[in-house]
Amino acid sequence: MKVFRSVLVVALGILMFTSMASATDVSFAVNMKYATVDTVSGFDPANGDYVVVRGTFNGWAGNDLALTDAGGDSIWVGTYDIAEGSYLPDSDGFKYVITNTSVDSSDQWENVTNRALTVATEAVELDTVWFDNKDPNAIPQDVTFAVNMKFATQTFAFDPGAGDSVVVRGSFFGWGGTDFPLHDEDDDSIWTATYPMDPGDHTYKFVIIYFDGASDGWEADPNRTLTVASEAIELDTVWFNRQEPVEIANVEVLFQVDMSVQALVGNFDPSGNNDIVIIRGDHSAIGNWGGTVQISEDALNPGIYSSWISFDAVTPGDASINYKFLISYAGSADDVAWETDPNRTVAVTGSEEDTDSDGYGEIELDVVYFDRADASGYLTAPKAVTFNVWAPVVQMKIDDPDSVIIDVQTGDPITAIGNIVISGYFNNWPWGDFDPESDDILSDDDNDDVWTTTLTLEEGTAREFIYKYGVNGYDNEAGFAQNHSVTLEDDGAAVTVTDSFGIQGTLYNPYWDMILSVREVGNGALPQQFEMAQNYPNPFNPSTTIAFNLPQAGLTTLRVFNIMGQEVYNHDLGNMNAGTYEITLDASNFSSGVYFYRLESGQFNATKKMMLLK
Repeated sequence: MKVFRSVLVVALGILMFTSMASATDVSFAVNMKYATVDTVSGFDPANGDYVVVRGTFNGWAGNDLALTDAGGDSIWVGTYDIAEGSYLPDSDGFKYVITNTSVDSSDQWENVTNRALTVATEAVELDTVWFDNKDPNAIPQDVTFAVNMKFATQTFAFDPGAGDSVVVRGSFFGWGGTDFPLHDEDDDSIWTATYPMDPGDHTYKFVIIYFDGASDGWEADPNRTLTVASEAIELDTVWFNRQEPVEIANVEVLFQVDMSVQALVGNFDPSGNNDIVIIRGDHSAIGNWGGTVQISEDALNPGIYSSWISFDAVTPGDASINYKFLISYAGSADDVAWETDPNRTVAVTGSEEDTDSDGYGEIELDVVYFDRADASGYLTAPKAVTFNVWAPVVQMKIDDPDSVIIDVQTGDPITAIGNIVISGYFNNWPWGDFDPESDDILSDDDNDDVWTTTLTLEEGTAREFIYKYGVNGYDNEAGFAQNHSVTLEDDGAAVTVTDSFGIQGTLYNPYWDMILSVREVGNGALPQQFEMAQNYPNPFNPSTTIAFNLPQAGLTTLRVFNIMGQEVYNHDLGNMNAGTYEITLDASNFSSGVYFYRLESGQFNATKKMMLLK
């Protein structure tokens, strides 16, 4: 019996020794910094909260494994003997738990998978972890937003007095809703609010919420950006939609346009066709480049159309208002004639005098001509103009078996000269459809290849007179848009214009070259003065030579006049270099008689007489 008792005591002693040897120190550590500021965890040590460890090794209950924040750094630690073994998350493990000294408080467990722990024969020092696995980089930080709405208010895009408000929308809340409103507490147009934002990169915009339910007023792209780290952020105040406020002014402008020239040339007929003058531009007061804002005729100044128009919220500058006048045919909004570019502008300073105290500074613009076409560009009285065109090259080209005269537009060939016509803007270019009785058809009564007609140009005809000749009513003098032009004086006096057929193009160049050949002569020494010699031989039949010296380069022209002073030949020799030259003139197509030849080069000119005897 004693033996049995002895064996039992030894066995119990061995069991107790074995039990004591199977427990090992484990150091626990949890960082409670995030839990201290997290409204969900709500950890408040000053109010009695502290941290304990609960797990399989203590029956998931009790506060016997309490931790302390000995260092005051939010890291709660404690070391306890834990029985050897593997405490795996699937069936065992442990968690940190927030509890309180008050018996009435409820515990706050970590909302994570059970933490793992393996205890063997050596002490274990666990890594410091964040309570609930929430590290400090995930701590929301206060972000203060601020936006200046002054410009938006000035431009009537935002009316807080009527109930408009401002919110922030962004990636942090799905770009929708009104959960982040801003407020203007001191009525300085700066709307602010502070909200906690998760750490990381965010994009956002300020948005106007209109009281009347209209579509929200978003800022334009690009999105604004912010980065939240571990500290609160106070963002700089920005301008809504990045539009800084500028001085604005309310003005009323007197627009005045002279329509007399348009009436003169037949572009504007207020009495017969009910045409009106309208204005369009880049402000709502003038239709935002649309509409039919009318400018009325001044009762005291016929032909002058004027109206006062009021403009709100204009930004001062040299081109504060851009506009154009238009002719509205029969009052139509669609059938209109615009002025050509550039746009007209109104300069606003913001300091215009408000003489009638109506809140609008006055600007009185000068009278301008519609489309900048003043009367100086048109005849104000009828004018007789005689057109002479020397056309020996026409028959020469017809006689050439290797060539043919073709109508530029239709491609029709010409095999004989029936007549020569003149066409232009004055008669609407009637190629192929000339009235046989009209003065637009020239005649060669002397059979000297000089075709002539006299036109009476009516008032309103452009002084820059553009025209072209053609054989048998067709467009065959030169290529498309290769026209003659002459500037007419607005003096009512008759004038004569002399041309050479086809000289402005290339279709007849070989034949003009046959009539006139130019060659450079001399020993290479540059002449010291301008000089033109007498032609030789003289009299001549059918060709003669004219020698001349050019001391410097210049645009050079040879012109021939008959005894009546009519120009019968005009040849542009182009820009000729300094040197000594000879011209051979073939006058086979001239009539016998006395002629005067004139050479012009730069500032020099000379005239001499010659005689053709056939």
